[in-house]
Amino acid sequence: HGGGKSEGGHTFVYACDERDLGLVRATLREAGIEDRTVVVTSRSGSQSAGRRYTALLQALAIAEDVRDSGGHAVVFLDDLSAAVKFWESVCQCETSLSDEDMEELMEVDGMLIARYDALQRQFFSNILQRSAKMSDKLGGGSLTLFGLLQGEPMREDKMDLGVKILKQQNLSPEMREKLLLALAQQVKEKDGVEDGSDSASGSSFVSTRSIEEFKSISDGHILMCDSNAARQEDTYDIVPSLSTTRLGVGRVAAPSMIDLCSSLQLMLQQSLDAKAYGDLHEDSTSSQDTKSTQVLRLLTQTAGQPVPLERLREDLVSVLEREKEAVVNA
Repeated sequence: HGGGKSEGGHTFVYACDERDLGLVRATLREAGIEDRTVVVTSRSGSQSAGRRYTALLQALAIAEDVRDSGGHAVVFLDDLSAAVKFWESVCQCETSLSDEDMEELMEVDGMLIARYDALQRQFFSNILQRSAKMSDKLGGGSLTLFGLLQGEPMREDKMDLGVKILKQQNLSPEMREKLLLALAQQVKEKDGVEDGSDSASGSSFVSTRSIEEFKSISDGHILMCDSNAARQEDTYDIVPSLSTTRLGVGRVAAPSMIDLCSSLQLMLQQSLDAKAYGDLHEDSTSSQDTKSTQVLRLLTQTAGQPVPLERLREDLVSVLEREKEAVVNA
């Protein structure tokens, strides 16, 4: 739908469901890039997984043509569930390997993983490895790929967390009982959600196993949650503790923020550890929690209204300087 190659700058390719076409076009128009964006659509309700997977490949082919012609393409696959569903359909048709064969361990790049995961990794890698920066000899073009998936990532096992709570010596009996009760309630609620996941989540949700596989082979991932749904806002919150990049801070952070990234990450992680395993009544734990709350409040911004980077840096430096003063005074 519409768009095409642009002279200079980037060409955008967006693959989405046909029902989202109106919203996608409006967003592109508002951003001022509709004239250099190609939109490829599929129909989740009436097309097979194979047809919808083909739409993703079509979007990638358009972006690859831009890249191989010396241009710079950015492609969004919204979403990758079509590839996952197609892969699962292929596995269901495969009769030469039993379930035991698929779970048999095999060595891949020095790691022992199940045959199913190895084959799945190879299939998914055929998508992600199309993103590349070409050498000057090959035209100097590039393809940047963003894939979207809906699902539940792997989190710390609740049983292991319960054992850690029982072993924690700094907790009072009342606090230990309170934490274990809260943990039991979380497990109960999670089980209830999983029991009705097929009807509640919709067909675009994929398994945790597939989510983790995409995370393991990509250059990084951003985890977003719909915590704003309660406020009836059509936006998502980024979860920093479960998001990561393998490209290095120096390649993805703004130059003025590089020196702050490690300090911020350390502070937030220490705060999480203190709340999980420390004595919540200690002054040091309370002070650390207060400062990390201030940092998170600064990092939380209104959708479409980002805080100017220099102002954000000044505010974060102020909080970190107060942290250093507190340590010196202690």
